[in-house]
Amino acid sequence: MICEVNNEPTPAHWISYAELGFNGPVELPVYPYTLRYDFNELRDLIALDADDFVLAMKQDYEQTGDTYPQYLHDLGYPLIDVLAQHEDAFCETIKTWLHSELLGHCFPWKHPYEEVRWVICSVDTVRCRGGSVEVLGQAFRKVEQGSSR
Repeated sequence: MICEVNNEPTPAHWISYAELGFNGPVELPVYPYTLRYDFNELRDLIALDADDFVLAMKQDYEQTGDTYPQYLHDLGYPLIDVLAQHEDAFCETIKTWLHSELLGHCFPWKHPYEEVRWVICSVDTVRCRGGSVEVLGQAFRKVEQGSSR
């Protein structure tokens, strides 16, 4: 994984993510971030989560007849190896359903929290590009305890 915040290379251990209020409004200045993964690296990171999610959607369909999300139904509720062959569906699954799991694998909550400088607060775009996957969104600077900002 390669990380950039505000178009600057950023070590992964400087990054965390907001669990509460994710994708909600932020009252601090936000900056763009990009996470770049080798396609296979990302697939492997979320494989179990993706398979569990797809199986849950399939079970929901079987119990209720609800085909949402339609693209998974249209693909026959594929497991990760097949889902990964459909880049748009793969990226949509990460953006809409599995972003929290992905961020949790990449930036596990740990103490001490002192090294963290950036907090991811949104996943706005996930796109596949020539064997890699980019995750883009917004991050804010970590607010230090006792800071008035």
